[in-house]
Amino acid sequence: MMHCYVRRMILFRHPAATSMLYSGLLLLFFSIAMANSSQSDSSWRDDKQRQLRDHGREKEQQQHDEEYGDDSSSAAAAEQQRIQAQEMAAYHKRLASLSLPEAQRLTQIDLKHSDSHVTAQVGHPAYLKCAVSNQGDQLVSWARRRDWHILTSGRHVFTADERFQILKPVEDHEQSLRPTLHQPNLTEWILQIQFVQQRDGGFYICQVPTDLGLVSHQVQLEVLVPDVFILGPKDLIVDRGTTLSLVCIVENSPIPPDYVFWFHNDMLLNYQPKRAGVKVETDKGSRTHSKLEIKDANESDTGNYTCSTSSGKPYSIYVQVLAGDQAAAMSRKNSAQGHIFLPGCGTGSQLTLAHLLAALHLCLALIHVGR
Repeated sequence: MMHCYVRRMILFRHPAATSMLYSGLLLLFFSIAMANSSQSDSSWRDDKQRQLRDHGREKEQQQHDEEYGDDSSSAAAAEQQRIQAQEMAAYHKRLASLSLPEAQRLTQIDLKHSDSHVTAQVGHPAYLKCAVSNQGDQLVSWARRRDWHILTSGRHVFTADERFQILKPVEDHEQSLRPTLHQPNLTEWILQIQFVQQRDGGFYICQVPTDLGLVSHQVQLEVLVPDVFILGPKDLIVDRGTTLSLVCIVENSPIPPDYVFWFHNDMLLNYQPKRAGVKVETDKGSRTHSKLEIKDANESDTGNYTCSTSSGKPYSIYVQVLAGDQAAAMSRKNSAQGHIFLPGCGTGSQLTLAHLLAALHLCLALIHVGR
């Protein structure tokens, strides 16, 4: 009873404080409601960004696993490399003890005519060349260093992946007719990988036995993945009755894509589109441009637009077609980016969660004093 009497006395004797308290509470609740509304509008953007970050982490982890494997496979690969280094050191030591004519007649891998670095684009073939001099009846084999899997030995293929093939050995017939000490017979063993994928990148080992031991040479395969994107924001607002224009770019692609397809949701727009006024123009090159135009856009043109190529991942954006006033209102809403602007606090003053908590503590303190 005493507390209620004191609170009534404070409220009646200090009407200005009472008015400020109620005004602050109303402003607080209004700000919280506006903040929740803004957060709900931008929550999908946060989800999209979170999904992209998670996808990027998964991609990095996948690339790391493919390159190094798990702990056990990494340990096995490290041990294999150590043994190989010891064998190569012993081979070069014994090779140095031979006379020049004897060394030149020895079976060897010709580094000058062998590849050390090969670049291939996703979806296209890769050719890794290993040139062997004075091969005789020795078998040349290819292995993948990532998991030390033997891919080929001679002309035999030891993998279920049909993309890996060994091309018929190419001999230099002119040299075979007149071999010399300075130009021994060369045979090129070419490992072919059809329809290269990103996971195929890494090192491949060419090996051949000799009288002095096993010699090897590694070739690095670099896989290029084209970058595909549509210019502009991921979410686009277009006025009804105007022309919708989208441009798709394909970069990091030395070999131009075989095709660039545009989709509206699941409908292909390139050939005989059901919608009149649709036009697609593609300029192929080291940096391919493809432009989509839709005249007199209307609400039925709202939806996902996807640029899909023969190489690279598809890229999509969302387009919303609205009437002029609605588009302007939506643009203003998006430009706010989820911030709340308070009147009377100066231009550009933003109400963040920290400000809301501070205001809430202030109101609670005033209520406590009033009690």
